[in-house]
Amino acid sequence: MFIERLRLKGFKSFGGSHDLPFSPGMTAVVGPNGSGKSNILDALAWVLGEGSPIRLRISRQQELLFQGTATSGAAKECDVTLTLRDTDRLSTIRRTFSPDAGSVLYHDGQRIRLQDLEEIKRTLRLGGETFAFIGQGEVAETIRQRPLQRRMRLEVLFGIDQYRKKRNETDARLSDVREEMGRLATLISELSHRRTEIAPSVETAQKAKTLLGLLDEHRRRAYHGRRASLEARITILDATCSEIERERNGLLLWRSIWERSEQAFLDSFMQGKLEEQALLAELESVTRNLEAARRNCVSGAAAVRSGLSRKSVIIRTLQESRTELASREEELQRGRADLAVLKREAEASSLACEEIRARVRRCEAERTQAVRKRESLETSLNEARVRGDFLERRSESICEEKAALEQDSQDFLKEEHSLSREIEEKRALVAEIAERYDIAVERRGASGTESQAEGAALHAALRSVSQVENVLERMKDRTEQTLLPEPVRFLLSAVRLGKLDADMRMIADAFSCPQSLTNALEAFLGGRQYWLAVPSLNEAKRCIDLLKSKQAGRTTFLPLDQITPRTPQADISMSRSGIVGWAADLVDCDPKWERAIRHLLGDVLLVDRFETVAGTLTSHRKFPVVTLDGEVFAATGSVSGGKRRASEGAIAANRLIREQEERLRSLHEEIERRRASLARAEEREHAAARDVDALKARLQEERLLEDDMGKRLDRLRAAIEKTRERIAVLSRGAEEVRSEHDETNRKVAEFERELAEIRGEADPSSDLATLANAEAKDALHRERLRAGESLVVRLGEERSRASGRVESLVRDMESIEREIDTLWDRVKNAGRECRRLWNSSGVLRGELMRKTRWRERGDARLTRLRDRRASAEKRFSGAELRLQENRRQMESVQRERDQLVEAWEEQYPYPGAAEIAGDNDIAGIWNMVRRYERDLKAIGDYDLGVLSEDASLSERIGFLKGNHEDLRAGENELCRLIEETDRYVGALFGNALSDIAVRFDDLFRRLLGGGEARLELIEGESFWESGVDIVARPPGKRMQSLAQLSGGEQSLTGISLLFACMEVAAVPLAVLDEVDAALDEYNLLRFAELAREYAARLQLIVMTHRRATMERSDVLYGVTMSEPGLSQVVGIDLEEWR
Repeated sequence: MFIERLRLKGFKSFGGSHDLPFSPGMTAVVGPNGSGKSNILDALAWVLGEGSPIRLRISRQQELLFQGTATSGAAKECDVTLTLRDTDRLSTIRRTFSPDAGSVLYHDGQRIRLQDLEEIKRTLRLGGETFAFIGQGEVAETIRQRPLQRRMRLEVLFGIDQYRKKRNETDARLSDVREEMGRLATLISELSHRRTEIAPSVETAQKAKTLLGLLDEHRRRAYHGRRASLEARITILDATCSEIERERNGLLLWRSIWERSEQAFLDSFMQGKLEEQALLAELESVTRNLEAARRNCVSGAAAVRSGLSRKSVIIRTLQESRTELASREEELQRGRADLAVLKREAEASSLACEEIRARVRRCEAERTQAVRKRESLETSLNEARVRGDFLERRSESICEEKAALEQDSQDFLKEEHSLSREIEEKRALVAEIAERYDIAVERRGASGTESQAEGAALHAALRSVSQVENVLERMKDRTEQTLLPEPVRFLLSAVRLGKLDADMRMIADAFSCPQSLTNALEAFLGGRQYWLAVPSLNEAKRCIDLLKSKQAGRTTFLPLDQITPRTPQADISMSRSGIVGWAADLVDCDPKWERAIRHLLGDVLLVDRFETVAGTLTSHRKFPVVTLDGEVFAATGSVSGGKRRASEGAIAANRLIREQEERLRSLHEEIERRRASLARAEEREHAAARDVDALKARLQEERLLEDDMGKRLDRLRAAIEKTRERIAVLSRGAEEVRSEHDETNRKVAEFERELAEIRGEADPSSDLATLANAEAKDALHRERLRAGESLVVRLGEERSRASGRVESLVRDMESIEREIDTLWDRVKNAGRECRRLWNSSGVLRGELMRKTRWRERGDARLTRLRDRRASAEKRFSGAELRLQENRRQMESVQRERDQLVEAWEEQYPYPGAAEIAGDNDIAGIWNMVRRYERDLKAIGDYDLGVLSEDASLSERIGFLKGNHEDLRAGENELCRLIEETDRYVGALFGNALSDIAVRFDDLFRRLLGGGEARLELIEGESFWESGVDIVARPPGKRMQSLAQLSGGEQSLTGISLLFACMEVAAVPLAVLDEVDAALDEYNLLRFAELAREYAARLQLIVMTHRRATMERSDVLYGVTMSEPGLSQVVGIDLEEWR
């Protein structure tokens, strides 16, 4: 999302209309101070809902209007329109202001409120605009903020301020709730006190009301008892017939449903088999492609490692060659400088000689032949002396060079010895790595075998789970369809499907017992094992009402608030032979339904066999006794027993179901263990494969290094041989120089002797002596010049050779880098292909496993459908027979009722079945009437009015208590919401702060060229009061507070924090107003490069005076003042400007 266009009309200094298209990247707005650049920032902030006069730099709303100039009139209305583009969708926000209409907002042409704009901005990811709109001085303000202020800005950026607002509102509501709870508690206490005062009168009136009700009830029952009984019997028989008829019709419907279901499932079952075969073929194809992609990936990675190793060798050689080239270049420069000095000295010497020769030529005419001879001798003598000096210096130079070469030879020998030792160590290391590589290959093979074995075991366990699930599903279906009575099955289905909100449990499901007790408990409970336990009588009534409304039959309920648990007889000794124990103590029951279980089994004694009861428990027994074989001895004395062909009770079925569920849990645990083991085996296999790859790459790298060291050793030995040869040549040259030096000394002695003879004959001329000395010096200078020129030529050749080697190595490295890039592309493509094929294979395996499980369950389900169809046909025939029998019984009862009406209707008019209790003991009822009359007289005076007052008080107290409990629940809910909000916001803010700290440190290091920076959460009175502090250490300094940083460092620190926050919060755009003003040129370039980099993923609009920032923008606008008070926008051609 980015700003595509901004239109200004009459806003601040922008008179008239101005249209500014913006780049999705970086747009720069430039211009002199006071030209109106910042007004563009104010326009953006204002149209996005900003109303703070401080941020808009105004004191009143009218200052938003263009005030006019000498040539332009003032604007009566300002209009700012912002066009936002998000992919292919455009969104327009427009805001206008006039003194008459005030400020008006529009979104996509529809007028909206300022509150609506906040929601729109959150939708457009502009909720944290305080970070995105950074005005002049706000970078420094970010640094100078207090920690809590900094935290509040971060909360706005990440939308946490909404949670803070909601939490404060919730906290206020919590205070109101607690105040209301105190008021209700006081009122409840007052009403309870009044109820306690009238309690004696209420008790007397309640007794009188009870007696009056009983008296009236028994009088009516005496008149109409018999007829009510007959009417009830007729109603029951009629309902039974209707129920049986509905059951018959339902069974007829189920029979047709099962037939259609069987055919439909058979069709889908065959289609599933075909899909399974297609999936299997596709999975095999994907697996083959995956293996090929893996091989390509491994080979490419090995080639990349080899190329990187060769690159590192070339880089080291290139560094050595560049060092040598620099050394040769330095020697060449020194040689050229020395050569220039020698040339100047030789030229000066030649000029001196020419002057002396001219002087000598003027005197030659005056000199005799003897003088010329003396001059010749002196010249020869001087030349010989110069030659001797030169030979002496040459000898010293040869000795020094020979000594240096001998020292180099010693160094070369030491390096040869060290390198030979390193080569031996490297060979040993290569052998060791090769051995480890072989071991790793064997370990990878073993890990692969282990993974295959674990996978096979896991597959076998999954097949077992599927089989057990099928068996368990068949057992549950058989239990529900064949064992449970229709009303029980109907109610349990209604609860399971959510059609009945009731808490119930079938007695057989409420407890579990060992297998040895199953026959005894099923024989004793019989049909009672299908009774339904419910928490209260109201729950039972709701269930009965549903059965009535759906005509689903009748069943028996055990309301826990109405039943009384039975207790064992205390005088029975458990130590008697053959006594197993009390049934309630031998079963495991759900504590919630224990009251119902003890109601049925609390006084039931279990014994091992029939003889135990007959022999020891026949006298004074007031409780039932049951043997383990199923003989039941009732408390009344009756005995029932026998043997069924097979156990068909729900208790036995539940025990088998629990056994299968336990087996299923064990299998699931085994599957989890197998999966964990398979994951570990696969991890070991992957680790072994990584070890193999790493060792292979290292082996190749070490072998390359070994080859490189061998080549270095060869070069070193060649250098040693050349040094030795050079030493031999120098030794021969030294001998020749010494011989020549001795000959030169002999000639000097001879010349001195002859010269002495000539001097004895004639006085030497001072000019000739001077000329001889000058010529000797000139010869010496020419000799030194020739030697310098030769040295410069040789150094130039050596530098050329070193430069050639560097260029060759650079070309080799560039070739290897291109090869490595090509190999990396191949490895990445192969890796992506591996991942895609792996994901595809995982999806196919899951789909194939689901199809396989579905097919395996399909066979069992098809069998169940056929069994259910046969069962429905059988039950339909039975329902038809029961319907005929009930109709015959109802006709008999109706005849008896007609006879009773004919005899008694005139004397005792029948008021209706709703008023009749149906009791036939008429004499007993009359006795009860007389007794109730005597009891009523004995009570005395009573006031029935207190009953209504007590009921009103009770209802009022109950209502208030209900409200109090509702408020308490609301208080708990509000506390829970506050805790959840604190926990969620803590995680959200902590994660955001951690991410910002990482990016802040990275950007700080980048902008300042090193150092470190971090964000610290300062503890406050609560989590919401904890502030965020900044600690920074510029490079080369110690950690210090922000106040001790320089202005430029503070600006760069603030920019680092702002950019890090915008990146983590994924802010789509940022407007920066001269944030680079305090930066020097070096830091400005860093900032400009950072801004250009961020412009690739968010839109930047920059107000700036700095050229570096302008050069990196995509669009550049200039803002000028065409006349005082009137800003003008000028577009700039960046290519021409650059």
